[in-house]
Amino acid sequence: MTGGEGGAIVSRREDVTAQATSFSDCGRRPGKWFYDHFVLGGNYRMTEWQAAVLLPQARRLPELTARRNAHAQWLNAQLAELPGVEPQQRDERVTAQGYYCYVVRLDESAFGATREAVRLALGAEGIPLTMSYPPVHRLDCFTEPDGFAPR
Repeated sequence: MTGGEGGAIVSRREDVTAQATSFSDCGRRPGKWFYDHFVLGGNYRMTEWQAAVLLPQARRLPELTARRNAHAQWLNAQLAELPGVEPQQRDERVTAQGYYCYVVRLDESAFGATREAVRLALGAEGIPLTMSYPPVHRLDCFTEPDGFAPR
């Protein structure tokens, strides 16, 4: 759920809540001196206005998640019928998924068109499409010497 430029993490586990709170509060720990930074973190604290925007969404989350899942499962079944189109698989133990992104793999030779041709054709029909994220371990922040790369 987004609440402005950010979101919320909710957990019943105290250890997860403590880690998330520390990460979002510059690596601090509750009850410790203000400038004790125990882990790498950021200044990701939500404002009161963002919380006010987020609360009504939180009440609708189960309904919205169920709707997204039903639509994605339907789309998975439809697209799986097309040669060269492989919807993203979901582990059988997962009962619900957020579907921030809907991902498919396209085998260009089996499908008969390139990813770029498909992207342009769908865009012409008013269906936006972007290519997926790169592998995380290849991002500059992990490969460049001034990032998190091993030194």
